[in-house]
Amino acid sequence: MAKGGKPKELNPWDRRPWPTEGDANQDVLYAAIGRTLSEWERHEAALSYVFAGLTASPHSIIVRRAYSAIRMFEGRADMLRAASQAYFSVYSDPQPFSCSTRQS
Repeated sequence: MAKGGKPKELNPWDRRPWPTEGDANQDVLYAAIGRTLSEWERHEAALSYVFAGLTASPHSIIVRRAYSAIRMFEGRADMLRAASQAYFSVYSDPQPFSCSTRQS
């Protein structure tokens, strides 16, 4: 609490205070967990497409399944890092990217 008894206004990056009590209905918690896990799966699927794109494979379903076979996210993150480093070392563009469409 800030001076004067008013709660301190939090910035988006500030850690939130621990709640003083849990939800009265456990369904609230389970629904939030389910939404979180579903969202995580969507992100994992998107990363599998990124990995397939970085490997430049015409058989992306094979590459995505191989990527998904790695059980821990840390291993998949290492695969993405290695694939991106290899991809950008092969397909590096010495010209800086420009969004300008104006012709000189």
